[in-house]
Amino acid sequence: MVWTFVDQLQPDVIEVTESEAHHLLHVLRVRTQQQLVLFDGSGNVADAVVESTSRRSVFCRVLERRSLPRASRTRLTVAVSPPKGDRLRWMIEKLTELGVAGIKLLGCERTISEPGETRLEKLRGTAAAACKQSQQAWIPDLQPLTEFRKVLSESLQLQQSIVIAHPLKENASCGTAAKQTVVRTGVVAGGMADTGEKLLLIGPEGGFTDPEVASALDAGALQLHWPGAILRTETAAIVFATLLLSSENRAV
Repeated sequence: MVWTFVDQLQPDVIEVTESEAHHLLHVLRVRTQQQLVLFDGSGNVADAVVESTSRRSVFCRVLERRSLPRASRTRLTVAVSPPKGDRLRWMIEKLTELGVAGIKLLGCERTISEPGETRLEKLRGTAAAACKQSQQAWIPDLQPLTEFRKVLSESLQLQQSIVIAHPLKENASCGTAAKQTVVRTGVVAGGMADTGEKLLLIGPEGGFTDPEVASALDAGALQLHWPGAILRTETAAIVFATLLLSSENRAV
């Protein structure tokens, strides 16, 4: 079944326009009476049928509306320092397919890429397309570059469980009041609830600085690492988001 993104699902007849209409008309070549699914990115979907088409619009009659829950009980936000070039677009696409609730672009001391609003709008389009492909009703909330300490402060206010992805150092001591529980490969250590609000911190190519790691640990973060290798930013985001989202189905 074809999925199509629309801003809202209230009228009985919905006009699909712009890029969505172009995709339906010229890529998928939909025809009158063809059934499809409309979604607004906030969990609401509608079964619909194509009633008519024009050169630039597709008119769909709603048959039935419903609300869908998130696929995962864990509401995971990934705060990640944006990688350069097309790697950022790829990462947004894959995190969306995994079903993360939010993506925050994280401003760290070593961050070198700062996407502007025009790029953000294109990335939101990427997320919407990924939802269509994976048939998910929720588009992740994509937020602009936000300074590291502000992200931590907001997370504490939301009472999220915080995880920071950072390689372990022998005999390192980061944070005076830090929880020293470590989330190792594929295993979620005790001390983190299986479900609820989680924040995953992913650093830039140069990694987090020691003060940034200390700040996260002092805020109660658990440290997560991949033994034997230093992962690139987008790889780490995908790998560790997968582990945290899948942990609800594991015995801890």
